[in-house]
Amino acid sequence: MKKIFTLLAALVLSLTIANAQIIGKNAIKKSPVELQKYQGVAPEASPKLSKANSKPQRISLDNDEHLIGYYTTDDIPAATYGSYGFPNNTGQLKAGAIFEDDVFHNYYGGQITKVRFALRGEVDIANVEIYEVDPDTYAIDNTPISHTDFTGTPTVGWNDVTLSTPVTIEKDKYYLISFEYTQIPEDSTTAAHPLITDTGLDVDINPYYGFLVYGYWPSYNATDWNAFVTYGSLCIQAVVKGGGDVADMALKNFFVDKYGKAGEDIDYSFNMRNDGQNIPSTYEISVSIDGVVQETLSTPVPLTSEYQTYNGTITLPADISTGDHKIMVHVAKINGNEPTQYTEDDTLETSFNVYEGSASVSRQMYLIEEYTSTLCTYCPLGHAVLDKLQENHPNRYALVAIHSEGMGADPMFISDKRTEYLEYYADRYGTLPAASFNRYLYNDADLNADETVAIGIAYDTKYTEEVANDIYNLVHSTYSKIPVFAAVCIESHYNSDTRELSIKVYGDGVSNAKDYLADNRLTVYLTEDGLVYTQLNQGTYDKNYVHNNVLRQIVNDNDFGLGDEIGWTSESSYENNFTVTLDSSWNADNMHIVALISKDLAHWEDDALGGHWYYNDYDEMFVNNANMVKLGETTGIKSVSFTDSNVVEVSRYTIDGRQISSPVKGLNIVKMSDGTARKVIVK
Repeated sequence: MKKIFTLLAALVLSLTIANAQIIGKNAIKKSPVELQKYQGVAPEASPKLSKANSKPQRISLDNDEHLIGYYTTDDIPAATYGSYGFPNNTGQLKAGAIFEDDVFHNYYGGQITKVRFALRGEVDIANVEIYEVDPDTYAIDNTPISHTDFTGTPTVGWNDVTLSTPVTIEKDKYYLISFEYTQIPEDSTTAAHPLITDTGLDVDINPYYGFLVYGYWPSYNATDWNAFVTYGSLCIQAVVKGGGDVADMALKNFFVDKYGKAGEDIDYSFNMRNDGQNIPSTYEISVSIDGVVQETLSTPVPLTSEYQTYNGTITLPADISTGDHKIMVHVAKINGNEPTQYTEDDTLETSFNVYEGSASVSRQMYLIEEYTSTLCTYCPLGHAVLDKLQENHPNRYALVAIHSEGMGADPMFISDKRTEYLEYYADRYGTLPAASFNRYLYNDADLNADETVAIGIAYDTKYTEEVANDIYNLVHSTYSKIPVFAAVCIESHYNSDTRELSIKVYGDGVSNAKDYLADNRLTVYLTEDGLVYTQLNQGTYDKNYVHNNVLRQIVNDNDFGLGDEIGWTSESSYENNFTVTLDSSWNADNMHIVALISKDLAHWEDDALGGHWYYNDYDEMFVNNANMVKLGETTGIKSVSFTDSNVVEVSRYTIDGRQISSPVKGLNIVKMSDGTARKVIVK
């Protein structure tokens, strides 16, 4: 499958919500409004930046010393990119960044011996401190594990501090490295705005918690750490001495075809990298199904310190049973030896489903869940992409616009009953604008840097048509391999006097649909079009902006928002009924009903406290089928049609009727083995 957005990904525009929603001691809060920029303009989207380590390191280092950080050069961003400060919060503040495990993965056992930070203005520096950070909650321990008083003279540019207490780097540990400075009131120099971020540098990564400040914040009358997630990472680095002599590998992001048949091939992929200081010359990865090794990969790709994707194909056993199965990849050997240290990330496991037969129910619609906000300046660009997608392919997509609470959006756009899943993505991870397509998780670093089911959708307007076409090709090529086991039919009746709406969602499916969809649930949304409200649009406020597809309510009885159990009436048919009273402010004439069958979003686990819901992995949330109907109407589907899921391409033609042997740029007409023809745009 063609990688979409490979060239366009660098041009995507997005706004990240400053909302950590973290629980724990000294937890990080939302960014306050006191941050002030001294000069320059906000950086614009630019082509993909080169990796920082391609530039020379001019600091003097011993042979066993390494400069570590989110960039590793002596370069400091130009003054035109601005410097930051908090003139309304005068006094002692701490500025720092959380260095996650990824930063130190080659240097376990080494020691942080020095800290470097850059300043734009001359201010008093009190000390340098390092704190431990909980990798799960991001709670910051109040007691520093290293404290060094600053005894030199602060200078504009880099300031180097040798730690009085070096810190030994441990695997799976996060560290907050900070310095304490005196914030002065507003003046005419950069002294009131001494902090510099890496915006404008050739940075490799820009972490969510790369710019933290600790102090008293009048805006919410509290003293705490705050994350400023849209301003880059602080210019702060660590010098690490030694470490990294253990041979180690790390695996992540294991994906497999959701469905397969006995004796046939399924595709899988996973990411791997070298996690020790020395790159292994050889290694072996075993691939198992239900605990039985099926094949062993011998050094399939040369390892580097960057994650690389391996794509493989495996043939399912001819006698494998129908239903769910487990597939696992495991680091079996490194340099000929079985790993014995740091093995926590040496094994990945996921599931797939084996089914029988060649027929499936016709797919009705694809679900699009859009994450947006009235205060998201680039969200209208995302709206344009989805509008174009619907315009080019009408009646193919059921779109639901979920407005995030994290940006202070007007309450009229926030449903009072949203799924925990939606809040988990839109309000915690919060990169806007974004959208999930059938809740499918795409393993593509260019396309899906956040590694969630949602991908960024805000592009310059000149790319709107191209991105819409790429999304179409991506979604349809992905789901051509996923069978549909049951129809989603909607019947609705609305009483305008009582404003009561009754909804019946029902459908027929394949002969054993109940078994295939045993871990699926039914979810029903209400949306509204034509809501006129102010929208921030690329720096200006549009007071007459029209918002469509706005989520109004989730109809399901399940208060946790995870959908309802499917009401099976036979092995292949189901029916669920709902009744809801519409809010008096909603315009029934502009509303739609969206229904979908999808995997469970969470599962219950018993524990010492009685039990809790836990979210399932993102790659277990995908939608099997969806549909949409105008409120008070019916989908009109009375019977189920079946399509051969083994349909293949038999011939291909250009738009002028010339037969071709392979795809060519432009519009291709593809004839399928079932006699149908499809239009495919090739880039």
